[in-house]
Amino acid sequence: MGQYLAEAGMPQVAAVDVDETRHHVFGRDWRRQSVEQLVQHRARAALTPVATRHATASASGPGDRLPRATFEDGVLKALRTWHTPREFATSVLLHSPLVPPGSPDPVADLRGAIITALDALQIYPAGVKAHEALTATCIAASPTHKAAARQLGVPYGTYRRHLALAKERLIEHLLRRPATTSTPAPPHSLPQD
Repeated sequence: MGQYLAEAGMPQVAAVDVDETRHHVFGRDWRRQSVEQLVQHRARAALTPVATRHATASASGPGDRLPRATFEDGVLKALRTWHTPREFATSVLLHSPLVPPGSPDPVADLRGAIITALDALQIYPAGVKAHEALTATCIAASPTHKAAARQLGVPYGTYRRHLALAKERLIEHLLRRPATTSTPAPPHSLPQD
């Protein structure tokens, strides 16, 4: 039930024990997304039944195994959970061609694919700033977005623009990426426990 509600845009907010029974609270912050956006998201998700999402894929690219919206959400969630190994290890992207079938360490392969795609952003002039913004935010784990902007020495609005561009280009690069073979993640990308 929790996975269904999370996919519906209502993540778990709290879990409490009452009389030896575990109760879960799921919620949605409507300030972040309008009802119309939620309806569109659910309509797209309804077009691909959950049971067949992974079975109906072709092998031409990472986005083919997952609906595009699910793939994009998976990339953004992987970035958000980069420094929380338990959550990162549940990424929907572990079932995409970003991770080779039968990989001995799928989490390391996924981290490697994301870092490789992130490093590829630097090819373009605007991509350098985008790479710096995404690296400072997700990989280096700045405590807040404003702290990341200060660290980069740019105004907050400029930082947000660079970050949005980085996320967009990272997703596009990962969607175009061919299926990979097993490669370990670069040492700098592993979280420090």
